[in-house]
Amino acid sequence: MKYSIAILLLMASIPVMSQNKSVDNWVQDIVADMIEMNDLDRYSSEELSPDVNVNFILVESVKDIDIKGRTITMLVNHGKGTYCTKLTFNYIEKNGNFHLVFSKPETKITLGKETTWITPWIAKTNICN
Repeated sequence: MKYSIAILLLMASIPVMSQNKSVDNWVQDIVADMIEMNDLDRYSSEELSPDVNVNFILVESVKDIDIKGRTITMLVNHGKGTYCTKLTFNYIEKNGNFHLVFSKPETKITLGKETTWITPWIAKTNICN
């Protein structure tokens, strides 16, 4: 009887473990794309207009990736050897795939031209003095 319960508990935890692994792999893909300075638009939970620019950040490496609930946090090294930026992302699962929930679009005027930007993260915090 004890063995039956243990086996049932183990079998019930396998889908949860495999889902967490796929989230971890997905986050590693995002980190790799950030390091390569690739657009993160393919991770968006919504179709993005071609008129909207996806903001990016210079990333040499990351550490302390933490996934809690539907929030991802990580510390970013911009190439100076210090991890002074904390990025926070929200994500959802839709149709068996994970997607980032981007921030609201912001319009800025640069050199007299109006440009709309959207960021893949919901918060960017400087944690160094």
